[in-house]
Amino acid sequence: MSSPVAVPESVSLAFHALVIMAGAQKSFYSIQELLVSGSAHHLSKVLQRLTKQGIVRSRRGVNGGFALVANPEGITLLDIWEALEGPLELERCPLERGACPVSRCMFGGSIDTATRLIREEFSSTSLADLAGGKRRR
Repeated sequence: MSSPVAVPESVSLAFHALVIMAGAQKSFYSIQELLVSGSAHHLSKVLQRLTKQGIVRSRRGVNGGFALVANPEGITLLDIWEALEGPLELERCPLERGACPVSRCMFGGSIDTATRLIREEFSSTSLADLAGGKRRR
């Protein structure tokens, strides 16, 4: 079954790992403790990118791993998405073509509307919301 919304694997790995960290059962987490699915190597690269962006910090050694830099209430899903994938853009053709032979977009405003809704949801949902089970619906 396909979905019209595709979340990149890097973002999905990050969301899951950071929600685990937001649970704050301990200060640093190893890759194995944060891995919900996928490759440990890929998750490691994702967390390294988030370290460079200042969302997590890392520490080497036996008691090392990764930890959140800021309070989970101050980190939104949009912050994480944009740290990994860049801005969540509106008005972008899903075919990513320079010129379209169709005079009026056949998707109308539906792609913009869906992107706007996702942006609103991600910007208003913090890691603390997800860690505390406060998902809106």
